[in-house]
Amino acid sequence: YFGRCPGAPGPFSTSHACAAGAADAAMTAASAVEGGTPDKPRAECWVEKKADEKCWAWRTPDRKASRDPAELPSSRADHAQLLEDGGLGPGRCRLCPTIFLEERAPYVLVRDTQAKSIYDVPPSLLLPWYEGLLVLDAMSRCDVASKVPWFQDVTDILVSTKRVQRLAASLYVQKRLLDVAVTGPCTSDAQGVFWAHRRRPLRKDAPNAAGKAVDGWFRIDALVEYMPPWEALVHPKCGLYQDFYMVQWAPPFHNVDYSDMENGSDSLCGATWEPDECLPDTLDLLKVRAKRKWIDAQREREQRRDPQADRLAPVAAAAPEARAAKRPRVFNPKKLQLCPDCSLPVIGHAVENPIGEDTHESEIKKGWPKKAEDFPAGHPSADPPGLCGDTCNCMEDWHIGAGVEGGKSHLANHHRDFMAQKVVQAFQDISGFVRKRGVVTGRCYLEPGLGAANPRPHIEREARIFQVARGIQKLAEQAALHLPLQGLREKKGAGVVQRLCFLLSHTVPGSSVEEFSGAHGPYASCRFRIVSGAPPWLGMHPGTGDLHVNDDQVPALLSRRSLPLDVGLSAPGCSEEVVKIALDTDAKSNGGGVVEPLTREAVKMVSALPAPHRSLVEARLAPIFDFATKQCRVVHIGVWAKATFEAVAMLRSGASAHVVPVDPPP
Repeated sequence: YFGRCPGAPGPFSTSHACAAGAADAAMTAASAVEGGTPDKPRAECWVEKKADEKCWAWRTPDRKASRDPAELPSSRADHAQLLEDGGLGPGRCRLCPTIFLEERAPYVLVRDTQAKSIYDVPPSLLLPWYEGLLVLDAMSRCDVASKVPWFQDVTDILVSTKRVQRLAASLYVQKRLLDVAVTGPCTSDAQGVFWAHRRRPLRKDAPNAAGKAVDGWFRIDALVEYMPPWEALVHPKCGLYQDFYMVQWAPPFHNVDYSDMENGSDSLCGATWEPDECLPDTLDLLKVRAKRKWIDAQREREQRRDPQADRLAPVAAAAPEARAAKRPRVFNPKKLQLCPDCSLPVIGHAVENPIGEDTHESEIKKGWPKKAEDFPAGHPSADPPGLCGDTCNCMEDWHIGAGVEGGKSHLANHHRDFMAQKVVQAFQDISGFVRKRGVVTGRCYLEPGLGAANPRPHIEREARIFQVARGIQKLAEQAALHLPLQGLREKKGAGVVQRLCFLLSHTVPGSSVEEFSGAHGPYASCRFRIVSGAPPWLGMHPGTGDLHVNDDQVPALLSRRSLPLDVGLSAPGCSEEVVKIALDTDAKSNGGGVVEPLTREAVKMVSALPAPHRSLVEARLAPIFDFATKQCRVVHIGVWAKATFEAVAMLRSGASAHVVPVDPPP
């Protein structure tokens, strides 16, 4: 086998000139092969050419121009100047988060999401989003992170991503780079085709082991190890964004100690780290073998990786120990058997002296607490009215009131009792509304009259208010199909799914003349569950509807960006209802620009409300819209869902009850 090296095996960075001998003959045939030339190498865009596709661009540290992280110095003078300026590695160039806009050959137009600028980039200098995260992850695991100022600008992107999914370099190399050579900006193959940064597919034929080392070509024994480009960039022996291989040189260089050289191996005698650019494509089969070996070893490292090794998130690293050491808060001094709460299973209840099967009224009264020591510690009886006595019947669900219990004359209030009786009598005297029943039996009560009718002079205004409520509800339905998973996992995201399920539930009245067919609201004991669509690593709290993610089961590469879910909502007295939502695994906590257009539509609808209602609803929408500047606020998805839910709830109340004056005062 043969590899290229300047003069003798050693620093790869002293030259990247083409080899003599067999390479010259191959270059003469370049014109006969369809492909790249030295002046215009074949460059492919490895980013999906879709609008708004996230990617990374290689730029200078000041963002002013593109810079190639894989380019070798062209001469010893350039090499010396490079070392004087700080050397290779991530300090020489930076990654900028961008969004793909369009292709303008021979460049690609992107938008920088941090600098808020648009510029052209050579297509081969764009990195797929996941590969850029692997670069940042490699930087975070070495000392170079603290020495590179630009790394602090993108740290939050890496941290937020690792909260949602685990990065797996082994899987990425297996799926995306196993048949690809990450090489230099102008590398030729045996057919004389020149490639820029990526060459594919790799050759499948075995290299010829016979031959002589001539004119810049040197014999090698094996490719011992492989290093992916993101690790090579931050490695002190490499520093370029190329595939690197540890080359074991053949005699007479196999016993030379290269450890003192800038690319010499510290663990193997007669070996150096060489970039893909310096190794001919005839060694592709050996390269694939080295990659497979690295994939197996890396997969084992990822499985046993200690979370404390992540220097970016020391708090998250210590979280498993903290959770293991933290005990649940349980107030149960009498060691009673706790039963889970019907709404929140994490809360338990217990009965100290159950009455068993005997539910006679006398037994219920007997077990009712009548002394201060009968109440749990810290939970005394309300005062007033104070402790119950032997003749108290307040625990009976059928009693209609027997006046003030003996011994509690201080509770009597004749003026209050008179006014209450007067109000009931006035209500009873309204013709056609109610009629009095139970006069003979003494169990008096009022029931609706036969011809009762509720006059509604403002029904058109109420209908208009309801239309606005339904319009905002439809906007919430659109937002529910683009919920950022990252935002739902954060503290501000608590209650988002619950509020959206309440808004989208069909048990909510559809018009001002319909009545509620189920209990709703933040105090209703509703239950939530994922009916279908949930991957194994996603779960839901049955009492609150909040999502939780098992980070250990999240795959490194998600098969799709959107996860549609069917959420079941069970309200008291109603059958389960299914609400459709979808999770965006890649969007930011604020929804990635999805909710801002919906906010503008909601504000436009609210502007048509009557003045008394409009001012109140605008106050609820103020957290997501600045009515002074007429601009949407960029807020967390939890803030948006809360404001929208409160606005719709207020509109529904305004359409069915006189909560504000229908005619403003003059």
